[in-house]
Amino acid sequence: MILSVILQVFNVLLVQSQIYETDRKDSNQFLQTTLSFDNTYEQSKEIVETKRE
Repeated sequence: MILSVILQVFNVLLVQSQIYETDRKDSNQFLQTTLSFDNTYEQSKEIVETKRE
């Protein structure tokens, strides 16, 4: 009985850590995408300014 409870708690902890890891990876990918978008925007802005001159 005690072993069963310990295993269930351990299983819940593993599942939660996997969910957290997935969320963290998705968040990092989103942030990188957003940052690369800002970087691309800045580059295109500079190109337009250069062409205007």
